[in-house]
Amino acid sequence: MSQGQRLATLIQTPTAAEAAQIQIENTRLEAERRRLSQLEIEAAARLEEATHDLGRSKRLYEKKAYSAKALEADELDRTAAAAQLEAVREQLKALHAVPAANTTYEVHAPISGTIVGVNKSSGEQVTAGEAILEIARLDKVWVEAPIFEKDLGKLGKDVRAIFTTAAFPDKEFQGRLVSVNKVVDEHSRAAKAIFEVPNTTGELSLGMQANVRLDAGPPTSVLLIPRESVLDNEGKKIVYVLLSGEEFERRDVVLGDEYGKKVAVISGVKPGERVVTQGAYQLKLQELRPANAGAHTHEV
Repeated sequence: MSQGQRLATLIQTPTAAEAAQIQIENTRLEAERRRLSQLEIEAAARLEEATHDLGRSKRLYEKKAYSAKALEADELDRTAAAAQLEAVREQLKALHAVPAANTTYEVHAPISGTIVGVNKSSGEQVTAGEAILEIARLDKVWVEAPIFEKDLGKLGKDVRAIFTTAAFPDKEFQGRLVSVNKVVDEHSRAAKAIFEVPNTTGELSLGMQANVRLDAGPPTSVLLIPRESVLDNEGKKIVYVLLSGEEFERRDVVLGDEYGKKVAVISGVKPGERVVTQGAYQLKLQELRPANAGAHTHEV
């Protein structure tokens, strides 16, 4: 939605006491309007008479049958009559603003954005200070991540967060550090860090969970393997390493951070070794049914 767009219309309904007071005021104003309407008729008649007299006085003055002083007095009378009529009409105009029993107010969007919450339905009562709806600008979103106390010293001003979401597991998003809470939670021993993330595509929604990785501390070399090569086995992570031909070896591995479609291996696989990606699950099934196995595996 755009800034300035109408969102809702509020109807202010007075209480019984306020409605009674409005009725009394309307009655008084109606009587005042009738009085001023009569005054308007009388003032208009006096102005018409003064205008007629002034015209006659000017004709007599042109014929030298009327004095300049008398003509000036007639002009003043005509001006006074016109001013009196104008004053009465201004008072009548002011009385048109009659207090209404119900007053409507339009609510317009203060910013451009997306409606993320509607707190009131049509016909519900709204009191002062209550939110009708919530609007959020989603072109930029914030990601909150807990940072353990022991790692707070590694956060620099230029640290960036790289994260994935369950909705887009194969896509990495990046955000810059905005602030770090100065209060460490006494139970988790972590402080909350906030990162600002561009969201021009609108893929990120409020409330999403994220798997965050921080580029903090000195760089280290790690071995990366495809995520699909890692399997679960009785609470452990395993991979199958090609030994030769159709001979494979099962390895327990310790994993580190994920990098897109790859994951870091801390131990269990050495550089240069080849891990099975497609068909890894079939190798595990063959281990469970060795009589049907078409390849040889070794357990370590």
